Amino acid sequence: MNFEFKYFLKLVDCAIYNKDATAITPQNINWEEIILLARKHNMSAILYKTIERLPSALGPQKELMDQWSQEAFFYGLQQFRQNQEEEAILEEARKQGILCIPFKGLLLAELYPEPLMRISGDADILVDPKDKDKVIEILKNRGYVNNEHETIDTVFVYEKRGFLTVELHISLWEEYIGQRKLELEKLDLTNTKKLIEVTAANITFHTLGYEEHLIYQIYHVAKHFSLSGVGVRHLTDLTLYVNRFYDHIDFSHFWKVMKQLNYSVCCSYFFAICVECFGMRREALKDSMIQSEVDMEPIIEDVIVGGVFGNASKERYHARNIIKPYLGMEKTTQLKKSTILLRVAFPGTKILCDEYEYAKKHRILLPIAWIQRCFSLLRKRITGRDAYGKKTLEQAKYRLQLLKELEIINK
Repeated sequence: MNFEFKYFLKLVDCAIYNKDATAITPQNINWEEIILLARKHNMSAILYKTIERLPSALGPQKELMDQWSQEAFFYGLQQFRQNQEEEAILEEARKQGILCIPFKGLLLAELYPEPLMRISGDADILVDPKDKDKVIEILKNRGYVNNEHETIDTVFVYEKRGFLTVELHISLWEEYIGQRKLELEKLDLTNTKKLIEVTAANITFHTLGYEEHLIYQIYHVAKHFSLSGVGVRHLTDLTLYVNRFYDHIDFSHFWKVMKQLNYSVCCSYFFAICVECFGMRREALKDSMIQSEVDMEPIIEDVIVGGVFGNASKERYHARNIIKPYLGMEKTTQLKKSTILLRVAFPGTKILCDEYEYAKKHRILLPIAWIQRCFSLLRKRITGRDAYGKKTLEQAKYRLQLLKELEIINK
C-alpha cells in the first residue's frame, strides 16, 4: 500500500473522532493526491476541519486550502438544504397519516462530529406499498420528477433539480441478490414493532431498529462491493454505527443472521478492517469468522482504489454488468474467459431491461433489445470503443474471484 493511501486512512481516523492529526502528518505529503482521494470517497467535507487545524508548515498550500474550504462550505450548505427538504416531505406525509421510514443518510450523518459534512446524494425513504402513490403525489406537488432510468421495481427515484433526489423504497431489497432475497425477507426487518424513534438533523422520525439497521448496512455494503466496490465512507459509517449503538445490538444473534445470509466471511473482513483502520470496537468481532490474523491489505487497497461506489475507473464500472448475473447464489461459477464473454453477450432479461428502457416497459420487445445489444457490442469492437475490452474482462475476473473468496457467491 502506498504512502498516501496509508496516510489517508490515518487522516480519516482522526476526522471521524475529531482528533488532532498533527502527530500523524509528515512534511512530505502530496496534498493533491490526498484531496483527490477525499473527493473519490466523497469525504472532502468530512476531512476539512481536521486539515484546517494542521500547522501551516504541515498542511496544504493556501491556494489548495482555500479551494478545500470552498468545497466544504458548499457541500455543507447543500446538505443543510437537502435536510430541510426531506423534513418538509416527512412532515407532509405525517399530516396525511403516512408512515415514512428514512434510513441510512440522516441517522448515519448524526454519528459524525460535523453531521452536515457527511454528504449524501439522496434521501432513502421506505414506505408501505399501499402508500407509495400518496407519497409520489406529495413529491410531484413539490416539483419532483421521476427518473425512469434509475427507477426499478422496488425503488422509485424522484428528483428536484438543485434540491434533492428521493429514493422511495417499497422494499429494502433490490435486484441482483437471487435466493438471498428470500432469506432477507424472512428477517422481517421492517416490522413496525421493531421500529425505533430517533432524532437526527433536528428531525424526529421512525427508522429501522438498531440491529435491523446494521443488518441492512451489511447487505448494502455487500451489494455495492459485489458489483464494483465500496468506499472508505461505507466503512466509517459501519464503524461509527457499531461504536455508538454497540449496547443495543445482540452480536451473537447478529452473527447468526450473517451466517444465515452467507455474509459471514465478507462481514468479518469488513469489520476486521474497521477495527484495524478506524477503531471499531474489537468485541464486535467476537463471534465472527475471523479467528486469527488475516491479510486485509488487498481488500483495503481495493476499497481505496475503487472510490465511493467502485466507479473510479471505467473498467470497474463496465465490469459490474458482467458480474451482475453471477450474484444469484449459484452453486458454481466458471471464471473462464469464454464463459465470461458469454455472460457479456447474454446477460439475462433483467439486465437487458435495465439497459433498454423500451424492453423494460414492453417485454414483448425483448428480442429487439437482444439484437440491438449484439449490434452495439459488434460496433464497439469494430470502432475500438469496446466497453468490454481486455482490462474490463480482467477486472471482472479479478472481482469474481474476490467474491468467491469472501463467499458472497458460491456458498
